[in-house]
Amino acid sequence: MHIISGRFKSRKLSAPKGDKTRPTSGRLREALFNICQHQITGARFLDLFAGSGAMGIEALSRGAARSVFVDTSRESIRCIHANVEALGLAADSEIMCLDVFEAMSKLAKRGYSFDIIYADPPYGQIEKTKGNILSQHVAAVLDDLIDMKLPLLKSGGALFLEDDTGSLNACKAFKHLHLVDSRKMGHSALQRWSYCEGGKE
Repeated sequence: MHIISGRFKSRKLSAPKGDKTRPTSGRLREALFNICQHQITGARFLDLFAGSGAMGIEALSRGAARSVFVDTSRESIRCIHANVEALGLAADSEIMCLDVFEAMSKLAKRGYSFDIIYADPPYGQIEKTKGNILSQHVAAVLDDLIDMKLPLLKSGGALFLEDDTGSLNACKAFKHLHLVDSRKMGHSALQRWSYCEGGKE
């Protein structure tokens, strides 16, 4: 796996050992950053279910100010630490070994707010508490946090969800988040959601 563009273009990244993580394809990664290329400079980027940290590191390579990485796997966390340290990005990174939804709540309560949030949970997996598909639950939690005046996603920011096409097609409407676009790439799908304070686009 390599960084696609930016100051660390073509640098190799380590991936977690085993088959529990599924790296985002280079094609999908490039598509996402083409979409948000005008938002990335100076942005704060949240990488949920981070795996190797490739998305957050790609964001830093392209000019993001800071990336926060969240994963529950100790192997993934070890890998993210190794990647950011190899590139000298430790000062621009925060790495959390924590349940994604617990981390979202903690970050919001600490006053964090992100320009871009990316979530790539295990495809089609169900969240145990409310029975939602994980990707949908990420959006639901973000929507609830906005309602609680703890907006983890900045107004004008972008939420990207990656999942299989069937899971994302089942996404419901939310009070604050609005679906901007959705695209399919093989068995994968990428959705972009936005939030505008006051409901204005």
